[in-house]
Amino acid sequence: VPEGLPAIITIALAVGMQRMAKHRVLIRRLAAVETLGSVTIICTDKTGTLTSGIMSVRACWTGAAEHEPELLRIAVGCCDAELGEHESGDATELAILRYARDHGVERGPIEREHPRLHVFPFSPATRSMAVIRSDGRAYIKGAVELIAERARADFDVAAMLAEAEAMAARGLRVLAIASRSARDKADWDPCGDARDLEPAGLIGMADPPRPEARKAIADARAAGVQTVMITGDHPIT
Repeated sequence: VPEGLPAIITIALAVGMQRMAKHRVLIRRLAAVETLGSVTIICTDKTGTLTSGIMSVRACWTGAAEHEPELLRIAVGCCDAELGEHESGDATELAILRYARDHGVERGPIEREHPRLHVFPFSPATRSMAVIRSDGRAYIKGAVELIAERARADFDVAAMLAEAEAMAARGLRVLAIASRSARDKADWDPCGDARDLEPAGLIGMADPPRPEARKAIADARAAGVQTVMITGDHPIT
């Protein structure tokens, strides 16, 4: 091994670090430059990384326009997020609450008039969230496929699935909203297969990409680095 090789490599890396510093890139460890140089694939989250992380409702489907208030009432009744001066909660729920508020549906009156009896939080296993309220109903939001599988036999599932696919093709994240009778937590099985849900409709939300994301992906591709987006959204979305 040539005696001067380690020094030459160190100088080359140092020059590279100086070039990166001009672009305001801070590197604490020299070995990180070498490691980064060997990257061939970047796996990245979508929400909040490639996108702004600020969801907004862009479309609702109920099968009939006059049914939208009921769709929003059920959706809002199945949210934990809080609007106000200091907003808190999931970005998806905040988007639902903002849209519903703009259309005259508020969470506060629902909580006062029909208090919660039990909450089944969202989980990847159930693909849904449910809230049982004192009016004897379970308010449910979740994956379209789940609601479709458990919809009542007299509901037009084909129409709902077709609309969900059309929304997804527009790049929207789609949630299905439904309800059913339930007096207490024993009346609702998140993992059950009974076809007793009454779908209220669909809500389609958009999370716009960050302006800088397109260039970052293009730069990675130009450098021979493949980018893989990891997300729980529907493949069409």
